[in-house]
Amino acid sequence: MNIKIYFWSIRIFSILFFFFISLFALDTITYFWGFLIHLVPSIIVLLLIIISWKHQITGGLLFIVTGLFSFLFFNFEAVYISLSPIFIGILFLLEIYFKNNEKRRKKIS
Repeated sequence: MNIKIYFWSIRIFSILFFFFISLFALDTITYFWGFLIHLVPSIIVLLLIIISWKHQITGGLLFIVTGLFSFLFFNFEAVYISLSPIFIGILFLLEIYFKNNEKRRKKIS
């Protein structure tokens, strides 16, 4: 697989997850502060995306920890919301693995 396609697919998937989490803030009937409180998980995911963009190992591990935390926080009921950050974190860690393999192949040949 081309590393650039993999690079952008992870980031697009994480941004889509950000928008999915942000949709839950739209169900507030209250004013501005209620909307902001419901956006806290989205802001956390956005910060993780920013960290992961440059530091894939740190961001990948933080995504995995966030997914495990949400898995425990929701008492194993919100599986899709909890598994998505874990999946994104694993993809960020795999990106590092693929980059290192590509560097080794170029070094050998």
